[in-house]
Amino acid sequence: MKNDIKIERPLLLNVTSIIALTYYSVMLVFFIFGIIFNKFITEAFTDYISGDLQIQNVLVVSLIGSVLYLVCIIGLLQIRKLRKPGLLIYTSAILVIFFLKISFFDISILNTIISLVFILIFTMFIRILK
Repeated sequence: MKNDIKIERPLLLNVTSIIALTYYSVMLVFFIFGIIFNKFITEAFTDYISGDLQIQNVLVVSLIGSVLYLVCIIGLLQIRKLRKPGLLIYTSAILVIFFLKISFFDISILNTIISLVFILIFTMFIRILK
């Protein structure tokens, strides 16, 4: 007989993962819209930003953002299944996003704090992750 011990997801982990999935899904949709409505977004930003903003720049940022936020969502789905690789995938994607923001854009303190809180909460449950 197999001894399958089913570990239930703690309430804090469950709620946090749902909030994080919602947050990163909205961000993914935002970047997908950047891919689909590339010309419109470029024209809108050109009206408000001084300098030369090219369609290719918006497309590249939207593609990279879409991939990174999709990786975040994949990591979060793995965390919801209580798998350790999900935490590694999620944290790695967040670090890449953070370093890209530092390198090319102004860093958003609010987004950084939100991501760090998510990572800290998920890391609290590392012992129950398989």
